[in-house]
Amino acid sequence: MMKKMLLIISCIILGIHLTSAQYTAVPDLNFEAYLEDNGMGDGIPGNGLVLTANIENVTILELQGNMEITDLTGIEDFAALKTFYCAYNPVTEVDLSQNLNLTHTGFVLSDLTSLDLSSNTKLEYLAGMENHSLTTVILNSPYLTEIELMENGITHIDVENCPALERLELLKSLSLSSLDVSNNPNLKVLGVTFNNLYELDISNNPLLEALYVSNNANLTSLNVSQNPLLQKFFGDYTPSLTFIDIRNGNNENIDSFSADPADNLQCVYVDDASAPYLNDWNIPEHAQFANNEQECIPLLVEEFEKTTFQVYPNPTRENVTIDSNVEGFYRVYAADGKELDSGKIDKEIHIISLSDYSTGLYYIELTSDHFIEIKKVVKN
Repeated sequence: MMKKMLLIISCIILGIHLTSAQYTAVPDLNFEAYLEDNGMGDGIPGNGLVLTANIENVTILELQGNMEITDLTGIEDFAALKTFYCAYNPVTEVDLSQNLNLTHTGFVLSDLTSLDLSSNTKLEYLAGMENHSLTTVILNSPYLTEIELMENGITHIDVENCPALERLELLKSLSLSSLDVSNNPNLKVLGVTFNNLYELDISNNPLLEALYVSNNANLTSLNVSQNPLLQKFFGDYTPSLTFIDIRNGNNENIDSFSADPADNLQCVYVDDASAPYLNDWNIPEHAQFANNEQECIPLLVEEFEKTTFQVYPNPTRENVTIDSNVEGFYRVYAADGKELDSGKIDKEIHIISLSDYSTGLYYIELTSDHFIEIKKVVKN
């Protein structure tokens, strides 16, 4: 009797195991409904299950349209999946670590905060738009050639293990302050407009043909001298940019060059500062083409001699006087960077009161059409 009972229990356990192996749980009923409607379910709407056999050989899955899918649990059993797109569905997370055949994927208007594709070593293409909560992207594919991510909240993207990458567009991420492309020697197009980059090293990208760095307010200098195949350069609206080095030996073949406006751009170092094709390059009126740093320095010295700001007395107990021979603007900052005051200055003496401020160190930023100068002021 005991042996018979144990046999029955064993059969029940085995049956449960076989049943779980045949079905995939899909707890999001909107996701399950889509699978049911497209012949990938188990024929029983609303039970949170689909037949694994109906999804394990699917190669293309496109969840496009506002279906209110928030949970993609079940995607892991799409073992043969190569192309997966999810658009206009507020998914908060996705686990694609079991989709080892994935080659193309993209997300639009999701609520993802991170995207870990480090297990998808066959990935060739990644796209994404308006995933405003998305801050982190991790990639690990020797076959990945193209990334197009626009209007996301990305602060970190890891492309170190993607040596085949040819196109990288990270547009309007706004929060991206650093980017490492040193392990992407095949990169041809790099677009990082509307970001917050402080520097950009592209010395290991000799095949680069197009570079878009417009609207990076903190980018101070840029060296593209190691990019001999460059054809297009756009660096407009980069107010902190002071120097561009584009002595790459191939300036005559650049068909588009624009770095205007760039309020503080002083010199663009080129192959030949007297070349006629530079007439088609767009730079601010106050900036200059120069063959080398030695040619640029005298021009800068002359400019600074013509533009003089003086701030006195320093230290001071109450007021400071700005004596300027050009028109411009001033801003007063506390030591912690908080802006305290601002205004316009003319070609005359201008008095600023510090009487309401506590003793300590302050910064006065003076801005003309040609440069920004910051002076320290101590209030006793």
